[in-house]
Amino acid sequence: MRFSWIGICAVLLLSGILNADGGLSGETTIPEKPAEPVREPLFQAALLRTTLSSGGVSNSASAAFSALLRENLARQKISMEDPERIESVLKGHTSLPAETDSSAYATFGKALHSRYLLVPHIRRFDVKNTAIRLAPEGKALLRRIGILEGEVTILRADDGKVVRTIPFSERIDFSSLPEKTDNWDTLRCYNHLMKSAAAKAATETGKWLRNPEKLP
Repeated sequence: MRFSWIGICAVLLLSGILNADGGLSGETTIPEKPAEPVREPLFQAALLRTTLSSGGVSNSASAAFSALLRENLARQKISMEDPERIESVLKGHTSLPAETDSSAYATFGKALHSRYLLVPHIRRFDVKNTAIRLAPEGKALLRRIGILEGEVTILRADDGKVVRTIPFSERIDFSSLPEKTDNWDTLRCYNHLMKSAAAKAATETGKWLRNPEKLP
C-alpha cells in the first residue's frame, strides 16, 4: 500500500505540473524572431565606377572622372562612402549592369552603407581642332575645341531603383581661354576639360542630394 500511495502522489504531482498556468500544453508555442532593426545609412552616397559609351570602365578617363567627381561632392559636404570599400563590393564585376537591373544594384546597396548609388556615364569625350568661320566671307580659323557630355544616374541603395538622371555637358574653346594654350598638348586639354565638367556635374548632383527626391 505504501508504494501505491507513492505512485498515486507522483501521478497527481505530474498532472498538476502539466496543467498549471505556464506549464506545457498540447500546442507548442515558438517565440517569434524579433524583426531586424532598420539599418540607417552611414553615408549620403556611394560613387560607383564611371562608365564609358564603349562599355568599358578600366579606362584611365573613367577613374580620373570618378576621382574628380568625388572630390567636388566632398567639397559640397556630401558624405561619400570610401572608394576602397566600394571596389571590394564590385570586385569580380568587370562592367556594371544596366541601370534597369534594379536587383543587381540593390545587391550592391545592401553590401554598402549609403543612401544612394551614383553611376556617372560619359557619352562623348573629345578634343580636336575645328575650323570656325567667324563671318560668311571671312577666313576660317582653326580652333581647338573640347566636348565632354554625359549624365549621373542616381539610384536608391535599398531597392536599386533609378530616382534621378542628371545630365552634364561642357564645351571649351581652348583658344579663348585667358591663359595661353598654344603649347598645351592633348592630355592637358583633356585634363582641363574633365575638371570643368566634373565640377559642373557635382554641383547639380550635390544640389539634388541635399534635397533628395524633392527637386523636380
